[in-house]
Amino acid sequence: VECHPYFTQPKLLKFCQQHDIVIIAYSPLGTSRNPFWVDVSIPPLLKDTLLNSLGEKYNKTAAQIVLRFNIQRGVVVIPKSFNPERIKENFQVRALFLEM
Repeated sequence: VECHPYFTQPKLLKFCQQHDIVIIAYSPLGTSRNPFWVDVSIPPLLKDTLLNSLGEKYNKTAAQIVLRFNIQRGVVVIPKSFNPERIKENFQVRALFLEM
């Protein structure tokens, strides 16, 4: 299921939690920038001002904030990366806790 801070799926998440269904986030770091699918006037998820401010507050990247946001909501995230540094960053969200 597509699930990230721009598309939080609150009703679906509540339904799934009530029925012990685990959501696996598709595109946990945002969707493509194809104008057919998204409003390109909105900044890409990882360029979002609030997410980057939170990254500064917690000394993490916007991507780490986004991943942890879903994890704390009980959503499984499977971010794709071939970059060893980004893979390492993705694992570092385990030690992060966001005040929500």
